[in-house]
Amino acid sequence: MKKTALVILAVVMIIFCSQMIFAQNKIFGLGVFAGQPSGITAKYWLSAKGSSALEFGLAYSLTVDNYFYFSASFLEHFFGIIPASSGQIPLFLGIGFETALYGDGMGLGIRIPFGVSYIFGKIPLDIYFEVAPVLYLFPSTSYGTEICIGIRYYF
Repeated sequence: MKKTALVILAVVMIIFCSQMIFAQNKIFGLGVFAGQPSGITAKYWLSAKGSSALEFGLAYSLTVDNYFYFSASFLEHFFGIIPASSGQIPLFLGIGFETALYGDGMGLGIRIPFGVSYIFGKIPLDIYFEVAPVLYLFPSTSYGTEICIGIRYYF
């Protein structure tokens, strides 16, 4: 039941964000990420030429049975620090939350993602590397780190 609710919540949020994007002419990206866990990713830029974005992840663990994951983060991008002859290479830093459903339990944590991405100049694509320290608050306090690489296509 909890897994179904998490999947439904994630799908509704992605659809809601995509509808806002098309209605307001914003940039929306959808792709995949690999790491632990691995899954799909969505990114919604808050303005067409801005530096702020919302990032969502929905995943299933490849190593832990019955482990579903959802995250949402606010990201701020820092352009111009790393020069690029073509495209852009922003660094990013953010804050967000994640929830996980596993076995008979559920977890909730605060994440602080940071990393680097490459935004291609001529095609609507980005690739990224992200590290996210996580402070788990529920069901008990603990700490973890997530590392992933990903790619998104922008509509």
